[in-house]
Amino acid sequence: MQSLITILIALSIGSAILVNGVNLNTKDIVDTTKIVVNQTNLHQLKTALELYYLDYNKYPLANDSAALIDTLTEKGYLEDNTLEANIFNYTALKDGQNYDLEIIG
Repeated sequence: MQSLITILIALSIGSAILVNGVNLNTKDIVDTTKIVVNQTNLHQLKTALELYYLDYNKYPLANDSAALIDTLTEKGYLEDNTLEANIFNYTALKDGQNYDLEIIG
Protein backbone atom coordinates (compact mmCIF):
# COMPACT_ATOMS: atom_id res chain seq x y z
CA MET A 1 0.00 0.00 0.00
CA GLN A 2 2.83 2.36 0.86
CA SER A 3 4.43 1.90 -2.59
CA LEU A 4 1.07 2.62 -4.29
CA ILE A 5 0.81 5.87 -2.32
CA THR A 6 4.36 6.75 -3.34
CA ILE A 7 3.52 6.10 -6.98
CA LEU A 8 0.37 8.22 -6.80
CA ILE A 9 2.24 11.09 -5.16
CA ALA A 10 5.01 10.87 -7.73
CA LEU A 11 2.45 10.82 -10.52
CA SER A 12 0.68 13.87 -9.18
CA ILE A 13 3.89 15.89 -9.28
CA GLY A 14 4.99 14.34 -12.58
CA SER A 15 8.33 13.01 -11.44
CA ALA A 16 10.27 9.80 -11.52
CA ILE A 17 10.79 7.36 -8.66
CA LEU A 18 14.23 6.19 -7.63
CA VAL A 19 14.13 2.56 -6.50
CA ASN A 20 17.40 0.82 -5.59
CA GLY A 21 19.30 3.23 -7.78
CA VAL A 22 17.01 2.79 -10.80
CA ASN A 23 14.87 5.64 -12.12
CA LEU A 24 11.31 4.59 -12.88
CA ASN A 25 9.14 6.81 -15.04
CA THR A 26 5.81 7.25 -13.26
CA LYS A 27 3.92 7.59 -16.55
CA ASP A 28 5.16 4.16 -17.66
CA ILE A 29 4.12 2.65 -14.34
CA VAL A 30 0.65 4.19 -14.51
CA ASP A 31 0.19 3.18 -18.16
CA THR A 32 1.18 -0.41 -17.39
CA THR A 33 -1.11 -0.45 -14.36
CA LYS A 34 -4.05 0.78 -16.45
CA ILE A 35 -3.46 -1.97 -19.00
CA VAL A 36 -3.39 -4.65 -16.29
CA VAL A 37 -6.53 -3.27 -14.61
CA ASN A 38 -8.40 -3.07 -17.92
CA GLN A 39 -7.44 -6.65 -18.82
CA THR A 40 -8.56 -7.84 -15.38
CA ASN A 41 -11.88 -6.00 -15.72
CA LEU A 42 -12.36 -7.44 -19.21
CA HIS A 43 -11.84 -10.94 -17.79
CA GLN A 44 -14.34 -10.19 -15.01
CA LEU A 45 -16.94 -9.05 -17.55
CA LYS A 46 -16.40 -12.12 -19.72
CA THR A 47 -16.82 -14.41 -16.71
CA ALA A 48 -20.02 -12.62 -15.70
CA LEU A 49 -21.30 -12.92 -19.28
CA GLU A 50 -20.69 -16.65 -19.34
CA LEU A 51 -22.51 -17.12 -16.04
CA TYR A 52 -25.41 -15.03 -17.36
CA TYR A 53 -25.52 -17.19 -20.50
CA LEU A 54 -25.67 -20.37 -18.43
CA ASP A 55 -28.76 -19.03 -16.64
CA TYR A 56 -30.60 -17.41 -19.58
CA ASN A 57 -29.29 -19.26 -22.68
CA LYS A 58 -28.36 -15.92 -24.21
CA TYR A 59 -26.09 -13.00 -23.53
CA PRO A 60 -27.57 -9.69 -22.38
CA LEU A 61 -29.14 -7.69 -25.19
CA ALA A 62 -27.72 -4.47 -23.75
CA ASN A 63 -27.12 -1.77 -26.33
CA ASP A 64 -23.84 -0.52 -24.86
CA SER A 65 -21.26 -1.21 -22.17
CA ALA A 66 -22.96 0.95 -19.52
CA ALA A 67 -26.23 -0.94 -19.97
CA LEU A 68 -24.31 -4.24 -19.88
CA ILE A 69 -22.64 -3.39 -16.57
CA ASP A 70 -25.96 -2.20 -15.12
CA THR A 71 -27.70 -5.43 -16.21
CA LEU A 72 -24.97 -7.69 -14.84
CA THR A 73 -24.94 -5.76 -11.56
CA GLU A 74 -28.73 -5.78 -11.17
CA LYS A 75 -28.84 -9.54 -11.82
CA GLY A 76 -26.06 -10.17 -9.29
CA TYR A 77 -23.30 -11.22 -11.69
CA LEU A 78 -21.14 -8.24 -10.72
CA GLU A 79 -20.76 -7.16 -7.12
CA ASP A 80 -20.90 -3.46 -7.95
CA ASN A 81 -20.83 -1.37 -11.08
CA THR A 82 -17.60 0.49 -10.48
CA LEU A 83 -16.22 -0.69 -13.82
CA GLU A 84 -15.63 2.13 -16.27
CA ALA A 85 -18.04 1.48 -19.12
CA ASN A 86 -16.36 4.05 -21.36
CA ILE A 87 -13.28 1.87 -21.81
CA PHE A 88 -15.22 -1.15 -23.13
CA ASN A 89 -17.27 -1.72 -26.25
CA TYR A 90 -20.02 -4.37 -25.95
CA THR A 91 -22.25 -5.59 -28.75
CA ALA A 92 -24.74 -8.44 -28.50
CA LEU A 93 -24.71 -10.55 -31.67
CA LYS A 94 -27.11 -13.08 -33.21
CA ASP A 95 -30.00 -12.24 -30.88
CA GLY A 96 -27.85 -12.79 -27.80
CA GLN A 97 -26.19 -16.01 -28.91
CA ASN A 98 -22.82 -14.34 -29.20
CA TYR A 99 -21.20 -11.04 -28.30
CA ASP A 100 -18.25 -8.81 -29.01
CA LEU A 101 -16.48 -7.26 -26.02
CA GLU A 102 -13.27 -5.32 -26.36
CA ILE A 103 -11.22 -2.62 -24.69
CA ILE A 104 -11.42 0.69 -26.53
CA GLY A 105 -8.11 2.26 -27.37
